Amino acid sequence: MTCTGPGGTGTQSTTVTVTSGQACSTTGATNAIALSNVSSRISGVAPLAVFFDATGTTATATTRPFHDLEYRWSFGDVSGSPVSGMTWTTGSRPGSSRNAATGPVAAHVFEASGTYTVSLTVTDGSNTVSNNCAQITVQNPADVFSGNNTVCVAQLTLPVAGSDGCPVGASSARQASFPAAISSYATTGKRVLFKRGDTFTAATEARITATGPGIVGSYGSDVLPLPLIQMTGNTNVLGFSSSSTPGFKDWRIMDLDMDGMNGDATSGTGISSASGGVAQVTVLRLTYRNMNNAIGFALDLINYFNNYFIANGRPAEATHTVDQVAVVDSTVIPGAATVYSAYDSGNRIAFMGNNFDNGGNPSGSHVTRWPFLNKAVISNNTFSRPGFTRLAIKLHAPYWNATFNVFDPAATQPVIASNYSNYSVYANGDGYSKYVVISDNKLTDAANPWSVELGPQDSGSDERIRNVIVERNWWVANTASQVALRISASEITARNNIFNFSNGSNSQTAVQVVKDGVVLTSDQVRLYNNTIYSSYAVPSSQFAGIELSAPVTNITARNNLAYAPNASGPVMLVNNCGACLTQSNNSSDAQVKNTSPNFSTMPPVAPSDYTPLAGSYAIGGGASVPVWSDFLLQSRPQGVIDMGAVEVP
Repeated sequence: MTCTGPGGTGTQSTTVTVTSGQACSTTGATNAIALSNVSSRISGVAPLAVFFDATGTTATATTRPFHDLEYRWSFGDVSGSPVSGMTWTTGSRPGSSRNAATGPVAAHVFEASGTYTVSLTVTDGSNTVSNNCAQITVQNPADVFSGNNTVCVAQLTLPVAGSDGCPVGASSARQASFPAAISSYATTGKRVLFKRGDTFTAATEARITATGPGIVGSYGSDVLPLPLIQMTGNTNVLGFSSSSTPGFKDWRIMDLDMDGMNGDATSGTGISSASGGVAQVTVLRLTYRNMNNAIGFALDLINYFNNYFIANGRPAEATHTVDQVAVVDSTVIPGAATVYSAYDSGNRIAFMGNNFDNGGNPSGSHVTRWPFLNKAVISNNTFSRPGFTRLAIKLHAPYWNATFNVFDPAATQPVIASNYSNYSVYANGDGYSKYVVISDNKLTDAANPWSVELGPQDSGSDERIRNVIVERNWWVANTASQVALRISASEITARNNIFNFSNGSNSQTAVQVVKDGVVLTSDQVRLYNNTIYSSYAVPSSQFAGIELSAPVTNITARNNLAYAPNASGPVMLVNNCGACLTQSNNSSDAQVKNTSPNFSTMPPVAPSDYTPLAGSYAIGGGASVPVWSDFLLQSRPQGVIDMGAVEVP
């Protein structure tokens, strides 16, 4: 250790022996699967968001372990959230446990103090390996923020410690200005609690620049409404960090109601014009209403700072990034000025259990837009009503060439030309958006023809995406819906999704694989066990379950089930790329039109309604594929694998 201060510099060394409290055990076919289980952190104060990364796992049975293995997590958190409950209330599978997750990347918020053992089980269908090597120690906020490390803030009357939910020993403040309270009290090691039922105003942005641990939250009876923060100044309500604080981290913002008052430049929480790098920021149970952009943790400004410092000979300061941001159980209520619910990017990002609604505003945009993601979980959310012609989920990446007009397939990373804000090495790595799991979401369209797109923001931008899993999502179409999932990317697996086009338009396609403009050719896309349904009278040849457009390469489609009895001339597969496609065991065109798969409920309403009944050609009609469970997380196969998203138990 080296210490530098007014008295000079001193160095001291010692040897430290660390003994683990519990041995890490790995059981099963370790000769076939080598597990990697990396936790973003192993200790901290509750609520503690932890990102889990198993992307380093390898297996002898596959060269694509990210896609072809099934990863199941148990977080050891049997008590669940004391506020949000034990199960998810949003997404495609409401009622599913918060204590479990699937996928090579996952995340969890631990809300009660204690020590948790996190287990990971991975299978390749024949071999299974498990370990319990992640132990998470969660501290009690009442201990970490005891005494005057907690500040209770009320609008009208001075709080009394030990009364009305203000903790015993806490400091008290009467302050109607939210920015003033944050400036005065939100410092390192502090918990700032605003009184439920009170209204606080914000004429300017509040910003936290001191590193944590810290909490901004609420106190008072749960029967009272959340503290309301009204933005009267048409700007960001709460920002974080600055250009001089790239190491900013470890804050929790929770249980607040933010009202943008329909300002056309308002936002709720995130990075604003004066913010800097952030890490370990948890947004929990926030309500955003009448915002232009509710949640904005994006890298645009971060990249500007990094590239500016490099260009001006200050590389030591070019270490800003966005890392470990978790947005959980939060709600967006649209207003007249709503454009985005979330415009976010970064590394190790988790968006889970949120209910975002853009209101279908004519001038609105995507419900969620992701300019860059490296290791992310977007799961158990309900995303509704994008702006006109926009999407529920738009994932792209930094420009591989910022000048837009030069394509260099031999480049090893994007080119920083005149664009300081699109890419920086420290924040964006190799420039690919990658290792993303989009699962268990319910997506409801408005006046938007496309719903989810993995691809560049326009045909002139070379933006590269690879290694994304899209599974167990439930699409609900609108009269304008045309394409549910559009892919212009590589190494993509879409499996066990349900597409309901019954409220759709005259052109309906569940999955479209294309090459957009100057990006690399879409390659290695696997489409397994998806279910597509429409009761709409789609005009002649306008219903296509899957559509492929040249040039794309190495596309596999197996076990996909479609039923559109009222469509005229429906087609299961539109193949405009010739030999690019390997396919088998999908519905035939005749089966799409004339042969009912006998879903358990007709017309199907809930995801479980898509279970084939006895006698359906879908039962046992599938081919062997690396899909080890179904939409409802029932194991596959049960006998012989079924077609479609739901396996018959």
